Amino acid sequence: VRAALRDLADATRGRLLDPAGGPLTARDDRAAPDTWLLTTDYGGAIRVAVAGVIDDISGQSALKAALSSGAAIGDLLAINDGRADHDQIRDLRQDPVDLILLAGGVDEGLFAGGGGRQVVNIAHTIANAAPRPRYDPRGSTTVLFAGSAEARRDVADQLEGVADVVFADNVRPDLALENLGGARDAILGLFRTKVVGAGGPWAEVPGYAGATGALPTGFACATAAELLAHVWRGDVMVADLGEATVNLYSVIDREINRTVTDELGLNLDCPAALGAVADAVRAWLPLPAPREDVANILGLARLRPAAVPQSWLELLTVQAAARERLRAALAGHRKVAALLKGVRRQRNIDEVLGTYFTVGGQTIVDLSRINTLLVTGRQLAWATSPGQIMAMVLDGLGPQGITQVLLDEGGLLPHLGAIAAEDETLAGHVLGDGWFQRLGLVVAPGSDEGRGGMFLRQGRRLATVQVEREDGTVVRETVDFGAIKRVPLEPGEVARVTVYPDRGFNAGAGFGVTARQSGGGVLGVILDGRGRPISLPQNAARRRARVAAWLGTLAACPDQILAQAGAGEDD
Repeated sequence: VRAALRDLADATRGRLLDPAGGPLTARDDRAAPDTWLLTTDYGGAIRVAVAGVIDDISGQSALKAALSSGAAIGDLLAINDGRADHDQIRDLRQDPVDLILLAGGVDEGLFAGGGGRQVVNIAHTIANAAPRPRYDPRGSTTVLFAGSAEARRDVADQLEGVADVVFADNVRPDLALENLGGARDAILGLFRTKVVGAGGPWAEVPGYAGATGALPTGFACATAAELLAHVWRGDVMVADLGEATVNLYSVIDREINRTVTDELGLNLDCPAALGAVADAVRAWLPLPAPREDVANILGLARLRPAAVPQSWLELLTVQAAARERLRAALAGHRKVAALLKGVRRQRNIDEVLGTYFTVGGQTIVDLSRINTLLVTGRQLAWATSPGQIMAMVLDGLGPQGITQVLLDEGGLLPHLGAIAAEDETLAGHVLGDGWFQRLGLVVAPGSDEGRGGMFLRQGRRLATVQVEREDGTVVRETVDFGAIKRVPLEPGEVARVTVYPDRGFNAGAGFGVTARQSGGGVLGVILDGRGRPISLPQNAARRRARVAAWLGTLAACPDQILAQAGAGEDD
């Protein structure tokens, strides 16, 4: 922290540190900052194991509470997770966490006659594991119980002498109600006391954190996403493409959801085999490359995820992997950002455990309703053109309807969240200062799959688009299946775009209904007619040529690089 502040002081010629290296404030020096705000993901913030009675009911609500607080998830335990008690005990011991979040007792009828035995049984399993906290191996683990108030005494009795028990409001007080605020605030408080307050490398950090205290980066980004949705009065999605994980945040109907995943990523813990990832990545490469070369590039990236690519093939391979990482992250996010699941009991839970059935669970993520998409993350810093970033967004996340794509070029999103935690009004004003770069306004009509939308002929018109520019000129274009087009705009120009979708296609307002939105960016207005999901030719040479043509439209790479698309042999 001190090294970063010294660099900042040199760059701004500001007064930030006293002679001893401590933080200066305006009370000490009028030229010093009025307040200090600090966000951190050092050590992975706070690592939480989540435990619930049923994994996709109380367990899912507890998972959402932990993720929205900025935590990293170590494990999800439940009575129906398929593991025996001794396996759960082994996993708790072998994967140290800072906190265990326990939930259960969402439906009194579910435990009729049992007195909430199942949540107490999970507490008993945790007690038998006697896990040690990650930051203090000699200390006691903290268990945050955010379940039924009626079970608090029994849970505390089970964990007495083994763990420090803290209580929070029930995350699922009713089947049809989710209440995550209490657990989220409690996790944040425990982060400050158990992690930051644990001494060691954190000993002097709180002095730089100001009134809000140190905030986990994930929590700050979630707060910023909520602010963006409030200020922009619409549904928002934020994609944080990091070196080891992909964080997705969505605010839909004022509900925040966060997921952290990397099933196909570049971290050593990634479960996907390199060969399988290489096969998926090669589909997005405009250059011919043997499977072994692609796998070697990805293997090196797993060993050194922060290494900067040194050739066009390396850069395009890592960016192709980013497409697959974003695609997989979105699939996982759809499962978490879903309608609440409930349980209808036909017999006693002890008799029918494992054969219950649920209702709900449908995703609330409808990309045609997302009118603003913000991308951030360290891996974006390697891109040599805005078109490369836009290509990753279009191919990985597949925005639909009309979407304004923004770039957090300076990695300022968590700082905006920290400002919002201190003063939400100030944070709202700051948004008007050009914090985020406009990449472009994307028009991507979605098809009615029931009408055969995935089997359209190349060049078939999907919609007619009218772009009204600031100088009064009007540009009319069509969105054609299988092609990307671009309507350039002047720097800083905001155009009014009207989309007239053909019958059976949706531009965000409904099938066949006219949609409008204003926006722009350095790439202008992007007309993406490739459909969702994007279909690629099976023939390797034809596939490379098509990918190269798409990248060329977005001005993503030099022409001499894309000209190599036809070279090499077919797969």
